[in-house]
Amino acid sequence: VVSAQLEVKVTRRRSKILRLKQDVFRVAVADPAVLDFVAFGTREVEIIGKETGSTTVTLWTGDEQAPKLLSLLV
Repeated sequence: VVSAQLEVKVTRRRSKILRLKQDVFRVAVADPAVLDFVAFGTREVEIIGKETGSTTVTLWTGDEQAPKLLSLLV
Protein backbone atom coordinates (compact mmCIF):
# COMPACT_ATOMS: atom_id res chain seq x y z
CA VAL A 1 0.00 0.00 0.00
CA VAL A 2 1.39 3.36 -1.03
CA SER A 3 0.25 6.32 1.05
CA ALA A 4 0.42 9.95 -0.05
CA GLN A 5 4.01 11.09 0.39
CA LEU A 6 3.49 14.73 -0.46
CA GLU A 7 0.64 17.25 -0.35
CA VAL A 8 0.22 19.72 -3.21
CA LYS A 9 -2.35 22.52 -3.11
CA VAL A 10 -3.83 23.61 -6.44
CA THR A 11 -6.48 26.31 -6.63
CA ARG A 12 -9.55 25.71 -8.77
CA ARG A 13 -8.92 26.86 -12.36
CA ARG A 14 -5.18 27.18 -11.68
CA SER A 15 -2.29 24.83 -12.23
CA LYS A 16 1.10 23.79 -10.95
CA ILE A 17 3.93 22.17 -12.87
CA LEU A 18 5.88 19.33 -11.31
CA ARG A 19 9.42 18.80 -12.56
CA LEU A 20 10.84 15.41 -11.67
CA LYS A 21 14.39 14.07 -11.65
CA GLN A 22 13.32 10.81 -13.28
CA ASP A 23 11.14 10.01 -16.28
CA VAL A 24 7.42 9.55 -15.61
CA PHE A 25 5.86 6.74 -17.63
CA ARG A 26 2.40 6.47 -16.02
CA VAL A 27 0.06 8.75 -14.05
CA ALA A 28 -3.19 7.83 -12.31
CA VAL A 29 -5.73 10.27 -10.85
CA ALA A 30 -8.18 8.81 -8.33
CA ASP A 31 -10.93 11.39 -9.04
CA PRO A 32 -10.57 13.03 -12.49
CA ALA A 33 -13.52 15.36 -11.71
CA VAL A 34 -11.26 17.23 -9.25
CA LEU A 35 -8.17 17.68 -11.40
CA ASP A 36 -6.63 17.04 -14.77
CA PHE A 37 -3.02 16.63 -15.79
CA VAL A 38 -0.94 17.23 -18.88
CA ALA A 39 2.49 15.72 -19.49
CA PHE A 40 5.19 17.85 -21.10
CA GLY A 41 7.91 15.46 -22.16
CA THR A 42 8.87 12.73 -19.72
CA ARG A 43 9.86 14.84 -16.68
CA GLU A 44 7.22 17.55 -16.39
CA VAL A 45 3.57 17.16 -15.43
CA GLU A 46 1.06 19.99 -15.07
CA ILE A 47 -1.72 19.50 -12.52
CA ILE A 48 -4.83 21.57 -13.26
CA GLY A 49 -7.52 22.17 -10.62
CA LYS A 50 -11.01 21.56 -12.03
CA GLU A 51 -13.25 21.45 -8.97
CA THR A 52 -13.00 22.01 -5.23
CA GLY A 53 -12.04 18.84 -3.39
CA SER A 54 -9.11 16.51 -2.97
CA THR A 55 -7.82 13.41 -4.67
CA THR A 56 -4.64 11.40 -5.01
CA VAL A 57 -2.29 11.31 -7.96
CA THR A 58 0.16 8.45 -8.38
CA LEU A 59 3.20 8.78 -10.65
CA TRP A 60 5.32 5.85 -11.80
CA THR A 61 8.91 7.00 -12.38
CA GLY A 62 12.26 5.57 -13.41
CA ASP A 63 12.62 2.19 -15.05
CA GLU A 64 9.43 0.37 -16.03
CA GLN A 65 10.95 -2.95 -14.89
CA ALA A 66 11.65 -1.54 -11.38
CA PRO A 67 9.38 1.52 -11.01
CA LYS A 68 9.40 3.98 -8.14
CA LEU A 69 5.99 5.27 -7.08
CA LEU A 70 5.28 8.81 -5.94
CA SER A 71 1.86 9.44 -4.43
CA LEU A 72 0.50 12.98 -4.02
CA LEU A 73 -2.50 14.28 -2.12
CA VAL A 74 -3.88 17.17 -4.20
